Amino acid sequence: MYVCLFRAHGTDRVAYVSTMPSSSGVGVMVQVSRGKKRASVSAKLYGPSDDAEAATVFQREHDALLAEGFVASGLGALLSALDSKKRKKRALAAIRLGWLKQAAAVEPLLELAKKATEELPTIVDTLGELGDARAIPVARAAAEKKLLSRRRAGVEALWKLADSEGLADAKNRALERLPQNVRDVLSQADLESDHELTIAPLVAAVAAVPIKDRGLVLDTLYELRTPLTVITTRRLLVVEPIAQPHLWRYAKSILKRAMLRFDFVTFGILAHRIEILRKTESGTVASVKSGYDGDMKKMRIFSKKTQLYMIRALWRYLVRLARHRPLWYAHAAAEVLVHYKPAEEDAPRALSGRYAGLYLFSRIVFGSSTRFKVDHRALRLPFKDSKSAKVPAGVREEAYPGAWDASPEAHLRILSGASLALVHEIGLRGVKAHPEILAGAPNATVVAMVGVTHPATVDLGLGELRRRFDPVAPNVEILRLLLSHHRPNVKALGLEWLEASRAVWTRDAALVLGLLASPDGEIRSTVAEQAAHALADAPADVREAIARGIWDELQKQEQGEGAHDAYGRLGQLLAQEIATLVPVASLVARLANGSPAARGVALAAISRKPDAVTLLGIDRLVLLAADEIGGVRAAAFQLLEHAISELEKDPSGLFALIELPFPDARRFAKDMLATKVKLGAMSFEALLGLCDSNVREAQDLGKDLIRQRLRDLPPDKLIAALSQHPHRNIQRFALELVISHLQQGFTKLAALEQFFRTVLLDVVPDRKMKRAVLDFLAARGVADENQAEVAARLLAELAKSRTLSESEPAMVALAKIKIAFPGVATPTFELGAQ
Repeated sequence: MYVCLFRAHGTDRVAYVSTMPSSSGVGVMVQVSRGKKRASVSAKLYGPSDDAEAATVFQREHDALLAEGFVASGLGALLSALDSKKRKKRALAAIRLGWLKQAAAVEPLLELAKKATEELPTIVDTLGELGDARAIPVARAAAEKKLLSRRRAGVEALWKLADSEGLADAKNRALERLPQNVRDVLSQADLESDHELTIAPLVAAVAAVPIKDRGLVLDTLYELRTPLTVITTRRLLVVEPIAQPHLWRYAKSILKRAMLRFDFVTFGILAHRIEILRKTESGTVASVKSGYDGDMKKMRIFSKKTQLYMIRALWRYLVRLARHRPLWYAHAAAEVLVHYKPAEEDAPRALSGRYAGLYLFSRIVFGSSTRFKVDHRALRLPFKDSKSAKVPAGVREEAYPGAWDASPEAHLRILSGASLALVHEIGLRGVKAHPEILAGAPNATVVAMVGVTHPATVDLGLGELRRRFDPVAPNVEILRLLLSHHRPNVKALGLEWLEASRAVWTRDAALVLGLLASPDGEIRSTVAEQAAHALADAPADVREAIARGIWDELQKQEQGEGAHDAYGRLGQLLAQEIATLVPVASLVARLANGSPAARGVALAAISRKPDAVTLLGIDRLVLLAADEIGGVRAAAFQLLEHAISELEKDPSGLFALIELPFPDARRFAKDMLATKVKLGAMSFEALLGLCDSNVREAQDLGKDLIRQRLRDLPPDKLIAALSQHPHRNIQRFALELVISHLQQGFTKLAALEQFFRTVLLDVVPDRKMKRAVLDFLAARGVADENQAEVAARLLAELAKSRTLSESEPAMVALAKIKIAFPGVATPTFELGAQ
C-alpha cells in the first residue's frame, strides 16, 4: 500500500505512507515519511506486524495526516482547475476528482454547479460518486430536466446519494415516458423477478414499439434499475441495431449509465457491440431532434469519428478502473472479452494478426506485450515485425496483470462464458495460479464451464463437478443446473447423474419437488418418470409430503401449456394421499376449473372417496369419461366401474362412450357392456341403437347381445330393421339372420327384395355375401311358386352380369326354378336365345 499526500501551508508540505516487508522477512513494516520537499523527508517506521495490524496502522497514520490538512497529491491543482475559464478543463478536473473520491471537492463542485453549462452532467456525476447528501438538491434539479444528459446524471446521482424521495419522483416521470403497452406489462409484472416467463412479455412489448421510440424505452427501462427492466434491456441491446438513428443516442446513454453504476455486464455487451459494428458500419445521415434546442437537424449517426471516440473512451474507462479501482478492472475486462467469437476474427495478413482490428480486445489481451505497435490514429494493433507474430512461451501479455491477480475470480467469468481459445488460455492460466478460486466457485459457474467449447475448460469443469457431486448425497442445485442447460452434452450429464442418484433423491420430498420445478418440460417428465418407479415403496411420510407439494403446485395457474403434466403424473400415483389431505370441495373445485393435469389428479383423488359416485353423479362421470384429457378419462373409468347398478338401469352413457373417437373410451365401454353390466332387460330399441352406430365396436357389441337373446326377440322386426342399415358389417349380420331365421312365404321374402338387390348389385361387392344371397334365393325359388317369382326377378338381374362367376350360377338357379314352376316367368330361354 502506498499513498502520497500534499498541503499548501505548514512546515511539512509532502508526506508518504507506505508498507514494506520487514528486513527479517517476517511481518510487514509501515513507513511514514514527511518533509518540506520530496527529496528531503524524514521517515518513521512501525512494526513489524501481521497484515491486519499493518493495515490498521496504515489507516491510522493516513487519517492523522488528513487531519493536519494534508490531501492527496495533485488535489490542489484539481480544485484550482474547477475555477478555470475553460469548460473542458473544468469537466476533466471534476471527472478526476470523482475517481479519486475526494470529499474536499464537494463544496467547490456545488459552487460550480450553480453556474455550470454543458459540463453540469459531469459535475452531477462526480457529486453522486462522492456521495455527499449536500448534493441531493442539485441532483434532483438535474433529474427533472428534459435534456437527456442532465436527466441521466441527476437520476444516477440520486441512486448513489440514496435519495428515496427523489428516486420515487424520478420513477414516476420515467413510467410516464413509456408507451402504454409497456406500462401495461410492467403494471402486471414482478419488477424484482428474473424469471424467463416474466421477462419474455416485456421483451415482446418493447419489440412492438416503433423503432423511432424504442431507444427511449430501452434507456428508460434501464433507468428504472430493477432486475426485470435491466435484464430486458440487456437482452434487447444484443439484437437491436444500436448504430441506427433514434437508437444510437440512447445506446450511448445506457453505456454512460452502466459506467457510472459500474455495471460491467451491460458495459461488456455494449463495448463488444460497438467494436464489432465499427468493422461494418460507416454511419448514416438522418434528421433527428437536437438534444439541446429540440430542433430537427441533419446529423451523421455513428460516423467513423464517433466510432474512434467511443473505442478510445471504452479503453480509457478500463484504464481508470485499473488505476483507481484495481480490484474491479479484471471483472470489467472479463465481461468485455466473453462476447468475442471466432467468426469475428480477421484473416491474418502481412503484419496484421487476427485481432489487429479489434482495438479494445487487443489492448485488454495484449496490453503488456512488446510484440505490437499501437496505431493511435486508426486504433489498430499490428505486429512490430514478422518475428513478433510468434507467441512467446510463458509470458503474460494481458494488460494490468497485477489487477487480474488481485481479482482472480474474474478468470472464472472467462472460462464460463468466453468463446475464443485465446481468452480461455488467460482464464486457465489464472485458475492454475489461483486454484482456490475454482474450489470456491458457484455451482452455476462450474456448470457453465462444462458448456463451453474449449476442451481444457470443459475437462476442468467436469473434474470439479465430479469432486462436488456425490450420488449418495446429491447436490440438487448442481442437478438442476445441469438438467436445465441449453447444451445437450451438459443436459445428458445431468440425466446420467439424476439416474445414478435416484435411490436418494426420490426419498427426499424437497428434492423431488425441487427437480419437478425445472423450467424444462423434458426434464420434468424425466423426473416424474423416475420418481414414479420409486414411489410404490417410498415411506408414507415421503409420499404424503410429495402429495402435498404436488397439490399446492396444481392449485396455481399453469405457467404454459403442459407445465403441470409431470405433477399430474405423480399426482395420479398419489391419489390416495391427496384424497386424504384435500377436502372434497377443493377437489371438486379443481375439477371444474383446473389445468388438465390438475383435473385428472382431482378426479383420481375423488375416486378414492367412498361416496365418489354419489358426489359426482353418473351423468357427470360420463362427461368426464369423454374428456379430451386421457388422465381425466382414466379416473372417470375407475369411478364408473363402481357404478354397475346405476349403469344397468340406464346404460345409455356407455353407449355414448362407444361412439367417441378415443380408443380407450370405446374399449372401456365395450368391456363394461360385454362383461360387467348385465343387460338382460335391455330393450329391443336399445339393441337396435347399438347396431345403428357407425362405430364398429358398438355394432359388434350389439350383434353379440342380439345373438345372446335371439330367442326373446321378434326375428321379423329385427331382420326388417337391420336389413336397412348402410354399414356392411350390419348387412352381413342381417344376412346371417335372414338365412337362419326368415320365415317361408312370399310376403316375408318380398319384403327383403331391396335388401337382396343391394347386396347383389353392389358396385364394390362382397363376393361372399353375394354368393350367400344367390344360394338363398335359389333355395327359396324352388320352395313354392310365390317365392319363385321374387327369386326369379332378382336372379334375372344378376344373370345379366358380364362376370361369368355370377351370371352362370344365376342362370342355373333360374333354370331350376323354371323346371320346378313352368308358369313362373323367367328370362332363361331368352338369354339362351341370345
